[in-house]
Amino acid sequence: MSTIKSLLVTKEPGSFIKLEQWCAKHQIKLKQLPFIEIEAILNAEIPSTDWIFFSSPKGAQSYIRHYFVVAEKVATIGKATAEILIKAGFHVHFIGESIDSPVTIGQKFNAFIPSHSTVFFPLGNRSKRSVIDQVDANRMKESTTYKTVDQPQSLNEAFDAIMFTSPSNFHSYMQSNSIDTNTRILAMGNTTEKAILAYNENHKVNVLAAPTQEAIIELLESLI
Repeated sequence: MSTIKSLLVTKEPGSFIKLEQWCAKHQIKLKQLPFIEIEAILNAEIPSTDWIFFSSPKGAQSYIRHYFVVAEKVATIGKATAEILIKAGFHVHFIGESIDSPVTIGQKFNAFIPSHSTVFFPLGNRSKRSVIDQVDANRMKESTTYKTVDQPQSLNEAFDAIMFTSPSNFHSYMQSNSIDTNTRILAMGNTTEKAILAYNENHKVNVLAAPTQEAIIELLESLI
């Protein structure tokens, strides 16, 4: 019998359909609730470049709602971000691999594009700059096009497991909640893991092998 009966994921409902189905099959109560929201920064300067690189699904969603893509080619940090652009009718010319860290993706992207190419990075106000710092500065342009706003919410229920999808979600969650010593902690990526351990180095954090639903389910199956 599963030792995990309830799971909190800091993401909007409907974000992980396969996970919802898996939890239903295993009789695990799933709650999906984001602790941050994205707000567009309007009137940002958008330069004309050869490439535009999107570093997150929410950042991409916010950008295409408020700005035009003037670059000739599109690049994304991974498949989830690429899907946002593809659904909006864009062709994505570079997609970072899910098994790679953001730093490695940035390095591979920098090596992938011609040395004369210019790249524009629409960023959030809390960007970790993991990708952008790997690109040659003399051909890179950036602008802050959205901001992450905390949306702390106090929960009156305990969870056997919590999956934090970003450092910002973790910090916002901790403003109004605590983590029980018996709660399994899952992190979507090493950056989120570092944020959790910086808050409390005694936490045991289980990191996803990749930022995919399949990886979430695989990790949960190893825990139950």
